[in-house]
Amino acid sequence: MTAPINTNSRLPSVAPATTGEVRLNLTGQSTPEEVTKGLQKYGLDEASAKAYALQVGSIQSKESQSAVYRKVEQNMNKFLKDNPGATKEEIATEAKKHLMAQTLMYKHVEKSIMDMAQKSIERIRDTFSENK
Repeated sequence: MTAPINTNSRLPSVAPATTGEVRLNLTGQSTPEEVTKGLQKYGLDEASAKAYALQVGSIQSKESQSAVYRKVEQNMNKFLKDNPGATKEEIATEAKKHLMAQTLMYKHVEKSIMDMAQKSIERIRDTFSENK
């Protein structure tokens, strides 16, 4: 016999009885409110979920934002599968870890691309200014 859901230490919305997977259904086009609600599926409190929504939203590319959500969802579903007895706090901590890692990675890539573009523009300007 299993314990009733109300005394189970896992989040009922995080642990579907069939697969142990959570679908965020978030993309770069999702509103901050949708992202906040989606991230709360992992047990994040509203303030933390809003903060991560803003952080991911600060990535300029909508495709990159979508990729962050997909990768976090993949990592979290693997975590939930590998740790069926994880507590609400463990799930939230793991989600925060993956959100931070993915966001930082995409922000770093974005910054690297912008830096390379800026250097290319400077070289082009230098080339044309030397030819005058």
